[in-house]
Amino acid sequence: MNEKPQKYFDDILKFLSRDYNRQYAVYEIVDHLMSQNKIKNHEKSMIREQTGTDVKNSLLFLSNDALVLYNPNFETVYITSKGFVKIKTEGFQKEIKNKRLNIRYSGYLNR
Repeated sequence: MNEKPQKYFDDILKFLSRDYNRQYAVYEIVDHLMSQNKIKNHEKSMIREQTGTDVKNSLLFLSNDALVLYNPNFETVYITSKGFVKIKTEGFQKEIKNKRLNIRYSGYLNR
């Protein structure tokens, strides 16, 4: 997650948006994210633990922005309407890309 947190946030929101009315367990999100990576069997347990930590931290961040409702006691989460709109319209990656382009463009105009 360290190199591109915005992609990680988008992946979590995309997974949660598959069924808007469903509550997911954290382990389901971890399983989904791990299935996207090719991992050797002897590395799985170590990576699963780190991925679980990354997912929980990401859920806290997304929860603070009201994009998900995360219950750390039961380790359950579901997407809010704000999170659903965020991922269906723009997402974090596209938002950051657009802001970078706007900064470059406005810098070009100010010359």
